[in-house]
Amino acid sequence: MFYFDWRKSDLDANSYFFIVYIGLILGLLSILVLYFFRKNLETWYVHKNQIQFKVSLFYRVKNWFIFIGVLIWFFSYISRTILLEINDYIYKWEYLPLHLCRLIVLICASLMIFNRTNWAKYIVIPGFLGSILALSFPQIGFDAGIVMDDIEFQGIKVDQNVSESELMNLAKTKNLGINWAPDNYFFWEFIFSHLLSLVLPFFLTFINGKNSKLDIKSFWKSILFTFLMASFTFFLSWIIEKIIENQGDNRLKIAWNGNWFYMGKDGQPTIGELGKWPWNFPVLTIIFLFAFFIVFFTKMFLEKLNFYLLIVNSKIEIKCKPKSWKQVLSQNNLSQKWIKLLTKSKNLN
Repeated sequence: MFYFDWRKSDLDANSYFFIVYIGLILGLLSILVLYFFRKNLETWYVHKNQIQFKVSLFYRVKNWFIFIGVLIWFFSYISRTILLEINDYIYKWEYLPLHLCRLIVLICASLMIFNRTNWAKYIVIPGFLGSILALSFPQIGFDAGIVMDDIEFQGIKVDQNVSESELMNLAKTKNLGINWAPDNYFFWEFIFSHLLSLVLPFFLTFINGKNSKLDIKSFWKSILFTFLMASFTFFLSWIIEKIIENQGDNRLKIAWNGNWFYMGKDGQPTIGELGKWPWNFPVLTIIFLFAFFIVFFTKMFLEKLNFYLLIVNSKIEIKCKPKSWKQVLSQNNLSQKWIKLLTKSKNLN
C-alpha cells in the first residue's frame, strides 16, 4: 500500500536510504548540467521575457513561474502540513516553515510568484549546503528518541528500562515514530523538497545571468541572512522551551521542542555532543562559515576556467575561455586594494 499517514509503512526506511543518495547524486549532476548550459539558459529566459502581450498567456515564462511557485507552496508546505495534522503529527513545531531547506524552497517559490528570481543569489549557498547535509544524513528512519517521544505523546505505557532493540520491535509492530519508506508519501516529499532546495536556487541564478551574479557583496549578504535566521531560530527555540517548561504538559513539550536550523535542544546529532544545545549555535556557525567560503572560492575557480557548453543549430559546442585571477576578482567586486594584494602575494595570473 501507499500511505499518507506519517506513522504507517510496511517497509524499513533504513533499507531504502540508497534512494535518497541516488537523488542527491542526480541533484548534483543536474546542477552541473545547468552550469554547463548556463549561457543557453540565460538566452532562453531573456527571449521569453521579451514576448509581446499578443502571445498566449501560457507562453510567457513569468506566468508559468507563478503557477509553479504556487504549486511548490501547496506541495512543500500546505498539503504537507494538512496531511501531518490530520494524523496528529507529534512535532507541531515543523508546521512553522523555519527549517533551512523548507525555508529555501518557499523563498524560491515566492521569488517565482513575485518575479524576483534574481534574488536567488542570496540563498543559493545555504540551500546547497543545507540540502547536502539533509540528504547525506536523512533523519526519516527509525530513531529511538523519536519512538519514545511518540510513546509519551500518545500516553502508551512501556517499561522505562526497555532496550533499544525491544523499542524498535515495538515501533514496527505498533507503527510508532517516523519510518518514511518508499511506500509512504513523506519519503518522496522529503526527497523532492530537498532536491528543490538544492537545484532550484541554481536554476533561478543561472537564468538571470549577470543580474543574479553571486559576487562578494551578495556572498556576505547570504552569510548575514543565514546567520540571522540561525540566531532567530536558536532564541525562538529557547524561548518556547522556557514558556512550555512552566506548563507541565509533556505533550506540549514534545510538540514544540523546536529544532529549526538544528538550533534546538536536539541540535544536529551527526556531529555528536558538539551538535547539541548550546554548543550547536557556535559550532554549526563555524562549520557553515567555513563551508560558505569553500563554495565561494570553488565558484571563482570555475569562473577562472570559464568552461561552458553552447547549443547552436541543434549542435553542442564546447567553449573554454580562461580568465586571469585579476579579472575574476574584479568581476566579483573585490576592492582594488584586495585585488592588488591577492594577485601580488600569490603571483596570480
